[in-house]
Amino acid sequence: MNGITPMIGTQNDADVRRSSRSFHISPEQVQTMQDLLAELQNHKSISMLRTTARHVSACLDVPVEQLSIDALVGVASRLTAYLRARRYKRNAIRSYRNYAGMLLREAKLLGWMPREPKAQVSEAWRTITSVAKAQRCAGIVRHAIAQGIMPSDFSDIDLTAWGQMMLSEQRSFDYVRECKALFRRVLTQSGLAQKLPGISHRKLFKYCIPLRNFPEQLRDELIALLDWKQAPYSEGRSRDWKIRDSTAKGLTATFERLYGFITKRNEINGQPTSIRSLAELVTKESVGAFIKYLLNERKVQGETVSMKLGSVCAALEQRYKDRDFAWFRELLSGIEPSAESERWARKEATSLRYEVLVNVAEKLHKKRTETAQTDRRQIAHLVHDELLVRWLLIMVWRQKNIRKCRLGSSPTRSNLFKDKISPSAKINVPRWARERMKLNPDERFWQYCFREQETKTGHAVHSVLPRRLVPLLEEYLQHHRPILLVGADPGTLFLNREGRPLNEHTINSLVGKLTLRHAQKRVTPHRFRDAFAYWWLEQFPQDYLTVSKKLWHRSVQFTLNVYGCRFDESQADCRIEECAESCEQSPECHLGPAADDGEIIEAIRNLITKDNAFQELPPAAKQNELSAIASIIKSHPCLARIVAADLRKNAVGTVQVFGSGGIRGKSAG
Repeated sequence: MNGITPMIGTQNDADVRRSSRSFHISPEQVQTMQDLLAELQNHKSISMLRTTARHVSACLDVPVEQLSIDALVGVASRLTAYLRARRYKRNAIRSYRNYAGMLLREAKLLGWMPREPKAQVSEAWRTITSVAKAQRCAGIVRHAIAQGIMPSDFSDIDLTAWGQMMLSEQRSFDYVRECKALFRRVLTQSGLAQKLPGISHRKLFKYCIPLRNFPEQLRDELIALLDWKQAPYSEGRSRDWKIRDSTAKGLTATFERLYGFITKRNEINGQPTSIRSLAELVTKESVGAFIKYLLNERKVQGETVSMKLGSVCAALEQRYKDRDFAWFRELLSGIEPSAESERWARKEATSLRYEVLVNVAEKLHKKRTETAQTDRRQIAHLVHDELLVRWLLIMVWRQKNIRKCRLGSSPTRSNLFKDKISPSAKINVPRWARERMKLNPDERFWQYCFREQETKTGHAVHSVLPRRLVPLLEEYLQHHRPILLVGADPGTLFLNREGRPLNEHTINSLVGKLTLRHAQKRVTPHRFRDAFAYWWLEQFPQDYLTVSKKLWHRSVQFTLNVYGCRFDESQADCRIEECAESCEQSPECHLGPAADDGEIIEAIRNLITKDNAFQELPPAAKQNELSAIASIIKSHPCLARIVAADLRKNAVGTVQVFGSGGIRGKSAG
């Protein structure tokens, strides 16, 4: 054998490489993220640290070269929200948070020290900070110090900005609202409100006294009034005056607030309260003072005050016909409602377009497909939430009907069931269901049914469930709802996070959280109804009847009053412009009034005298043909005006092209 030693690898690998040059930066110079990464270039996790730095840079919208190390302090929650919005997995988010913390620790090891806020700003907040920490709302103070805002300059705008930042970091709306209210309350109770003159403080007192704490005679009178309003039959009461349980609760709450206001006001003024009956409670002086307090101090909207106290006035007028409540009506007439532009602005601030809400459901579905199949409970919650959003989009029920919807096998004891469609059911069966019934008369379909006492308008509702919801509904009921149950099954379609039925607060909170997370705006369930109505009327501007029936309104007139106001002068101009363009003439160039039936028939008779097919018809058939053509032309204003103006050239051209039968076919199409 020769003595040649076999070479393993390449010559480049055989050569010993020199280590890369180290660019050492003094601790005083390590101030930016770029400086820190240069110091850590030999770190074993440098790749992940660089990637984390890029994510932090994108999250804060600051280039890496300009990103200070101080920005890493408290960035975890914002980084989490940023990565969640880009559909990163839970483990990936946790890893990037850990590496962000590692960057901060390495910076401290290199001698970096966080910049202390301006001593003047920090010292000014010292007293407020100690009080806020004790009440768990110090985050607002830390935000102000980080922004360099002095207490005397901190205002409601800054407090709102803090709230928006928290919402962007996936904090719940309830948390933000309660923390802001707590911060105001802490300032007031600790006597520090004068240090923050920019924060509004309304000196309000709790004035609601429960009915159970009323004087006995007053309590008995009020209970008797409520029973009279709710009973199936009450002597002297019109059937239209009967109210539902929810309305009775609202009426009770108004009486409780009125009595509590008078009692608390007298306590503040050092006066005794000697109210023992409804006649002593509901007086011109007490109601007037209550209205003044609600409007001027609590800043309640005028229409809300009118509605609440209007129900009280109506109940008293109906029950005590021998008493004069004209003064009550006079007080209510003096309440000025909010301007229509203000109401629309408030509504727009809490609304989203229908297409955006549809996208929320799509995002929930996508998130479900990306979630690991091993996390069965999380998937069950996602399916539940997707079904809830799609139910609001397609069924557009009131939130109470959604909360109370009971599952079962028959309409007698449930609201949602799968059964054969009864021949006696007076419902319109969709075409797809009729086709399946032809193939199988015993076919069972998902249906929903609410009786008169279960709807707000007091009329029964029964229909076949849209098949778009059926696959998701059956998947939820078979695979996911059993996972969400805790304890005994309450029988309701939707559940809260504890496996119990939803209530008004939990459904509003859940829907608001979903829309805030996936559409960046908190929307209540009722806004889904508005969004559907406006979306439908954009597609079919005159179809108020469909909207009225879909929303279970009492009458079409009510639907027109609520949603017809959206049709303003600008839309009228657009509609006329579109009509003019479709007719290829402007409104001012109209040819005058349309011709009547006799003129149209005579004109058409003259125009089609040369039509051989027409001449071969019997006299009676000719007249029928003329009448049919005349009715079609009259239903089309442009054609009727052409005939009236005797533009024979255009009319003759129309007949020559289409013929008598062609005109009917073209117009009908």
